Amino acid sequence: LDPPPLPFKVHPLDSNTSYVFRMNAINEEGSSGFTEPSGIGTTWTLPSSKEINPTFIKDGNNIIVTFNNFPRNCTSVTIYCCEAEAATSCITRNVTNLGETPKEVIISIEENKKYTVSFHYYQRDDIIYRSQHHIAEQSNYTLCIQLFFRCVLIRRLRLI
Repeated sequence: LDPPPLPFKVHPLDSNTSYVFRMNAINEEGSSGFTEPSGIGTTWTLPSSKEINPTFIKDGNNIIVTFNNFPRNCTSVTIYCCEAEAATSCITRNVTNLGETPKEVIISIEENKKYTVSFHYYQRDDIIYRSQHHIAEQSNYTLCIQLFFRCVLIRRLRLI
């Protein structure tokens, strides 16, 4: 049986630079000689916090996520919307059409539950950024409108 492959980090590498690697194994029996060169791999710069700035609000039974931009190397984003009480109960949405921004994604939720929202940004199959979980809060604007209508409704009920 072959042993499992072991990851090996090579650093420092320069961003946006192409590299080719060859491997040589050495053990108590000697050297294996070098492998054929690997395919060309290109490094990239991780996104800055200015590139990672989606906004999200809870609006009734929806969480509305707005992306104002996407990192340069990003090919897709996965949104995780999880119940705060049961983090294993999550709704996911994959955003692959990263064309024009702002881009809005609406996720239907149960209205009276608390939810957290987090994001994974990908370049092909590699995660290039993973956000923290944040509580999805009711927007002040929506809350104001809901309170206004409740106040109007209560006043009308009192007048009758």
